[in-house]
Amino acid sequence: MKKILLATTALIALGGVSVAAADVSVSGHVRYHYDSWSDEVVDATNSGNNNNSMDTDVEIWVKGKMVSDNGLTIAPEARIKGSDGKIARHYIKLSDDWGTLTLGRQHSVGRTMSLDGEWRGTVSGANAPVGATTAPIGEAADTTMKTPDIGAYAGPSAIIYQTPNVSGFQAGVYFGDAGASSKANATDIAVTYGLDAFGDGGLKLGYISNSIAAENNSEKKHENNQLGLELTAGDFLASVVQTKKKATPKNGGMSDKQTGQELELAYTASDSLTVNTVMFSSKNDEGANKGDKYKSTGFGVKYTIAPGLWASLGYTTFTTTPKTGTKNKGNGMRLRVHAGF
Repeated sequence: MKKILLATTALIALGGVSVAAADVSVSGHVRYHYDSWSDEVVDATNSGNNNNSMDTDVEIWVKGKMVSDNGLTIAPEARIKGSDGKIARHYIKLSDDWGTLTLGRQHSVGRTMSLDGEWRGTVSGANAPVGATTAPIGEAADTTMKTPDIGAYAGPSAIIYQTPNVSGFQAGVYFGDAGASSKANATDIAVTYGLDAFGDGGLKLGYISNSIAAENNSEKKHENNQLGLELTAGDFLASVVQTKKKATPKNGGMSDKQTGQELELAYTASDSLTVNTVMFSSKNDEGANKGDKYKSTGFGVKYTIAPGLWASLGYTTFTTTPKTGTKNKGNGMRLRVHAGF
């Protein structure tokens, strides 16, 4: 009900406005990936050991923008992605002095307002070993947290509201509907506060709460939160993030709890060159896999070859240490070539 009231109140307030003709833009990119990885898990019988792959990723954005006579900006947007032309993100964005209201399929504020390196994406492949099997040897389930992210990437249709940035403060709320066949609706609340510091740099604090209801009576409800700090000074960036995740059976029983910490350091050496390192560790604090640990260290470099064309190389090593069982370790490397238009 609160989702319906939020959207309805905003739309009633917008009634009766006239709108200028829309400006329409088309942009996008094609990305080439070469991934190579190694781990100590034996591949399935007759599956081979070809621990590398190549693929391309295409993305096209079609965006409209109209401004009403009272200053309301109306922006319908859609993204066409992948070889099948799937339109995973499509929404209406309404913005004015009071903030921005988004209706449709868009990333949650748990993603768009996060300070973690997973969302920042300085160098693809430096945050996690792409392609590698990171589960402990002999275990099919990969239960330990590998990255600090919470919230939904282009999740179900949602109502999203973000306040304007007022003296460095901004807040956002997200209500995602899982559909008629599921009760696993999601709610995000995000708050950030930034201020100038270190001469030409800044300091930003962020907090995100993410909750997902149990899909049905036999499933678990999820309660997650993330606390982050980001520092910038000239060409340097440092961020520290702690994420806590808890999954509790709806009808009672053992909860699963995990805690993870991430540190990213990045340096913009020139207009063309950026380097970074990302260190992450996590531990299962409660549940059937209590005591399991994961640790990774990644390095990345990104180089702009020409306007619209850049390449990056990310390399990550990891170790998964179960409380009981056999340790697994390995690495992953990703080469990305990105051409935008």
